[in-house]
Amino acid sequence: MLAFDSADVAAADRARTVIAGLGGEGIRLRVTLLCAEASLRARWWCLPLSPAAGVYRYEGSALRMTRRAADVAAQPTDRLTFAVPGSPGSTLWQDGRLRPLHADDLVLIDDATPFDYRGGEGSLCAVHVSRVALGVSAEQTHAAASHLRDSPLHDLARDHVRALGRIAAAAGGRSLGDVGRATALLFSALLLSCDVF
Repeated sequence: MLAFDSADVAAADRARTVIAGLGGEGIRLRVTLLCAEASLRARWWCLPLSPAAGVYRYEGSALRMTRRAADVAAQPTDRLTFAVPGSPGSTLWQDGRLRPLHADDLVLIDDATPFDYRGGEGSLCAVHVSRVALGVSAEQTHAAASHLRDSPLHDLARDHVRALGRIAAAAGGRSLGDVGRATALLFSALLLSCDVF
């Protein structure tokens, strides 16, 4: 498990440390702080659930996370991220669409394509799962992304992401392989139940 608290870092090094830490969390990701450096605060936890899944929780200042076409080309991935912003006013741009997000939205981010996420001050819980572990194609992923609320499993999946975020902050290095496999099954069922195929 990886944990970080900006309060443990000298004020002069916080911005650089937060950007480097969040930008190195498994895929090539560009991080921009959307706050004054003097007021920056950030805590995060990253916890692997299985070889194909992991959970991430962020609490702190507003930020932007971007994967550009050059990032995707430099570091391809089959990873999908299911995220729940903890504050209103967040946005996600992907596939040529800009979507405003509410604090209780479950959103699907395909890390294999460019995206731009802007989150307000607060928390973000996210679970990433390999598309191979989910057993879904890129076409199925993109078709389901804007229809997650249509699934009868939406609320269960959203609450699962939040619960895993709480577990990440308190796990203390426990092995959660069974949770990772169950998580992949739940998100596979979520995508396939969107009734758009």
